[in-house]
Amino acid sequence: MFCFDKGSGPAVILIHGYPLNHRIWRHQFIFKDTHRVLAPDLPGFGQSAGEAVDTMEAYADLIARLMDRLKIQTAVVLGHSMGGYIALAFAERYRHRLSGLGLLCSRVIADSEETRANRMHTIARIQSGEKDAVTAAMKEKLLAPDNLNHSDASRELDTIFREATAEGMIGALRAMAGRKDQTRLAATLEIPILLIAGRYDMLVPLNEYRETKNLNPLIHYHEIDGAGHLAMMENPGAVNAAIKSFLSNLKFFE
Repeated sequence: MFCFDKGSGPAVILIHGYPLNHRIWRHQFIFKDTHRVLAPDLPGFGQSAGEAVDTMEAYADLIARLMDRLKIQTAVVLGHSMGGYIALAFAERYRHRLSGLGLLCSRVIADSEETRANRMHTIARIQSGEKDAVTAAMKEKLLAPDNLNHSDASRELDTIFREATAEGMIGALRAMAGRKDQTRLAATLEIPILLIAGRYDMLVPLNEYRETKNLNPLIHYHEIDGAGHLAMMENPGAVNAAIKSFLSNLKFFE
């Protein structure tokens, strides 16, 4: 499994969403000046080959094995979208290895029946050879309308989409469809949680983010203007300010 690994100090692991890879975090790599920043490509995405996995628990185990291989005992784990689901599964299975949790443009609830059915339909399309059409349709769901045609994020997505394999996408879709509701976990975790919402997110409504922030007094909530579901790419300055504040507050929590 490929992993960007730069810097020294407390470890911060950045987990990408679907159907993306570590490149979505390039604006956050500046944290290597104060932390050890790791950004893996999950199997079937970016520069990672290997057999795709199809449960959130299996993805979480991959992150734990990555930490073992790199001799990292504890880390702050920040996940984007599907990466947030993986971060929650990691929190459930490896709580003792987690010093902070981040959900960036992600949610704690499980898929609705309608969403599960849509994921199964997407799997069938990919299996029939429509991978490129599937990823092309994702762009308007990921980006705020103003960023759709004339932004660096939009152009960068074209490259990122090409680096996703059909097998990786199918595994990820199955994992998302089968994931459990993690509302209770988010409400009961006794560690700081960073929750970031894009104000123009087309996939997760703002009212859901605002309900999630009330689950736990340890949740640090930020709404990012000028951003949709890819806030770390669309408005990196605001996202980095939120992450910097969160990481700084961890020192006091410890």
